[in-house]
Amino acid sequence: MKKVYHELFDEALAAYNAKKKKTRDKIPDYYEHIRQSKQEKLFHEAVFQIGNLTDCGCGSPEGERAAAALKEFAASFQERNPHLRVFNMVLHMDEATPHLHVDFVPVATEQSRGLSTRVSMKQALKQQGFEGLGR
Repeated sequence: MKKVYHELFDEALAAYNAKKKKTRDKIPDYYEHIRQSKQEKLFHEAVFQIGNLTDCGCGSPEGERAAAALKEFAASFQERNPHLRVFNMVLHMDEATPHLHVDFVPVATEQSRGLSTRVSMKQALKQQGFEGLGR
């Protein structure tokens, strides 16, 4: 996952640090910066499942159809969600029902404060057209 952070954020981090005069204001390692953050997570995981044990159990014809649907869903997930950088995606058939684990880093681009490209679930979703209505 550290490699993903370097791919996504090294350029923005270099630009951010170049603007800082004081060493204490620079971020030496963005991965560690986020890892120690109380506001952001290093990554998020979503689990997608169709049905339950009685109507889509593993090994049943319905379970196989659910697995096929999840594979189709997975194939275009990254394309549909350009601001959620997927680094791990696994279809599990080892429990009661087929389910898909998707691990991703939310990436916000063109930001005016902090790094121009940074970790932010709220901003990543906003850039994809999802905006909260408040509490």
